[in-house]
Amino acid sequence: MKEYEENREIGSMWSWALVLLLCAFILVWGFAIHALVKDRPRDWNYGTLPDAPSQSIYSTEQAPEKTVPPRQVAPLPEAKPVKSASGEVEGQQPK
Repeated sequence: MKEYEENREIGSMWSWALVLLLCAFILVWGFAIHALVKDRPRDWNYGTLPDAPSQSIYSTEQAPEKTVPPRQVAPLPEAKPVKSASGEVEGQQPK
């Protein structure tokens, strides 16, 4: 019976000890790498960039006046228009 794999001399305690030893080695290795490899200082100061098109040095035309685009989809029959604080209906072009 000793030639079968189920009847090994090594017990389950040594198997668990081997698994725990492997886990401990991985943790110690990770902590050592974390301690030995230092962070590089950050140097991402790119200054301020103008983000409005009118402030661009490459701008050649004036921006068009703000217009309301036409509706793409017809409103639902039961929908009620939303009125703004000035009393105008939103989504319609001013008259």
